[in-house]
Amino acid sequence: MSVQDKQTYKIESYVELYYFSHGIRRIKVSKKIYVGNLSYEINNNDLQNLFESHGTVLSANVIMDRNTGRSKGFGFVEMESSEEAQAAIDALNGSEINGRALTVNEARPQEERSSRAPRRR
Repeated sequence: MSVQDKQTYKIESYVELYYFSHGIRRIKVSKKIYVGNLSYEINNNDLQNLFESHGTVLSANVIMDRNTGRSKGFGFVEMESSEEAQAAIDALNGSEINGRALTVNEARPQEERSSRAPRRR
């Protein structure tokens, strides 16, 4: 079977279904977590290290300001399972990191944005 026979679909960015010509092959469920009130010095590696003690981290992203290149003070972590994600939420919500109390909860699906005219430079 070639890679071309495989199609991947994301549903609400939490579930990946792998379809092959002969049916569903594998379902992978992961959980995305919102992390707010981060110190501006925290980077992706720091965020990943913070969550690794609670389970397998698939991704950790601190959101950066496009213009300044500085952290916006929040990010997202994707854990391998719902159980690991809930353990991390329970353990880290309200905990103090670099003098700031974290807000940690399940991420909501991204809302659709209205299309805008391109920016002028």
